[in-house]
Amino acid sequence: MPTRNRGRNLVILESFWAAGTIIAAGLAWLLVPSFGWRPLLATSAVAAVLVLWIRRSIPESPRYLAISGKNDEAREILAGIARENGQPEPEQELVADERQEGNPVGKLWKPGLRQSTLMLWVAWFCISLAYYGIFTWLPQAFVAQGFSSLQTYQNTFLLALAQVPGFFSAAYLIERLGRRNTLGIYLIASGVFTFLFAIVTGFTGLLASAMLMSFFALGAWGSLYAWTPELYPTEIRTTGMGWASGMARVAGVITPTLGGILFGYALVSALSAWAAAFVIGGIVVFLLGVETKQQGLSDTVSEPEGV
Repeated sequence: MPTRNRGRNLVILESFWAAGTIIAAGLAWLLVPSFGWRPLLATSAVAAVLVLWIRRSIPESPRYLAISGKNDEAREILAGIARENGQPEPEQELVADERQEGNPVGKLWKPGLRQSTLMLWVAWFCISLAYYGIFTWLPQAFVAQGFSSLQTYQNTFLLALAQVPGFFSAAYLIERLGRRNTLGIYLIASGVFTFLFAIVTGFTGLLASAMLMSFFALGAWGSLYAWTPELYPTEIRTTGMGWASGMARVAGVITPTLGGILFGYALVSALSAWAAAFVIGGIVVFLLGVETKQQGLSDTVSEPEGV
């Protein structure tokens, strides 16, 4: 994607998470009270099978092909992109340094990258710990606040709707405030409204704080997905993205059990812990984040950043 709108487009791409969440929440509202959880799970399985069809249409990265010495394949893909956009096929010769030997994971911790790697691992861990902690236990949280099971499904659907403007606002701000500022602000705001959800009373206050929590949390997710690949050169971009998102999976394993333990004490204990995780992630982003707004991407670790 072009440098001028790369961040915005990546956040918009990520916003389709919200579309899936809205459909899933709507199906849960319609199906589970009358038919149970099995039909809901079956519809999710159908969506997952579509990946097998979608995968056939996704081209390889031209930048990856170029540094791998496959210039003809890279040029063919670029020509296809040009035709799709009604532009002339590129005539320039593709020039790229060849990828370097060495352990890709070790390269994540080389000078110039280790600060970004540490920041991303903490940010991914914190946002996942908080997000999956909240949304895994959200039905229990609403019931603890006095809502019925049917009201819980309705409220979850409204929270899913709040994710859409969260994504699009982040897509707008990420090209104006930058990646670091947008993500840091959205993470800290997520923590603030998570804590408010824990302490407010009354239907209006509870629903408003929960929707704002969902708004900022999903805007943060979109910003993080857009920013992470920009911080690594092409030869280790997928490695960097994989290990960073792997930290989210670690947190995703921990947080359901942690939520069960904390709910044993009080609702406010669990929500306060997840609010703190959001805020810690935001602080680390501000302290260690390297801005990539309007910067070119490197292809190899040996290149200076921003080439």
